[in-house]
Amino acid sequence: MLLQVVFLLLLHCLASTLGQYELCKSLVSTDEGSVWEQYACQPKPASMKDYMRIKVDPPGITCGNPPERFCTLTERKPLSSSESLSDDSY
Repeated sequence: MLLQVVFLLLLHCLASTLGQYELCKSLVSTDEGSVWEQYACQPKPASMKDYMRIKVDPPGITCGNPPERFCTLTERKPLSSSESLSDDSY
């Protein structure tokens, strides 16, 4: 009876672990021959906009749309992250 409980517990842990990740494999060539290398697959890319909302403080500090592009504030003007920093005038 105890052996059955341990077996079922082990089977349950194994099934829950395997269900979390898909298993990927690739064929690797070695001196001894080709072997399958198994590893966890990378998750599929997902848009973070589905899971979070971006709010900036103070409003209007961003450079355009989407609001993820922040400006660097300088003494003279907001400097967009895409502009060159080679200007020696400040």
